[in-house]
Amino acid sequence: VSLRHVNLTCSVIVYFAISNAATATLHMTIPDLKIDTFCDFFQYKADMQFNERTIHVTDIPLQMKPANIKQVFAKYETVTNFKMTVKSIWQHAYITYENPKCIELFYQVWSHFLQNDS
Repeated sequence: VSLRHVNLTCSVIVYFAISNAATATLHMTIPDLKIDTFCDFFQYKADMQFNERTIHVTDIPLQMKPANIKQVFAKYETVTNFKMTVKSIWQHAYITYENPKCIELFYQVWSHFLQNDS
């Protein structure tokens, strides 16, 4: 099983003098600058705080049950969100902890054994 921190995207914060201009911008795209979307800052901030607390676990064997995966990672901190997907012959898990400091451990630990599988 491989662990990695969720990749963050590059962002630019734009300030507007009036709220109507900001609202109108939410529905614009600027292809020349490769800007596909604008989003509300408060939603962006909530999303980034979510990402700062989330790890991406890859290469999980298909026979591993979601409850077992969650149990293994819950011993580090309270898990607030847990999502699993299947990609090819592996499962992936996105695990969000309550405290962002919890994932600092995973900056040094890049693998974790689950039931004698790696």
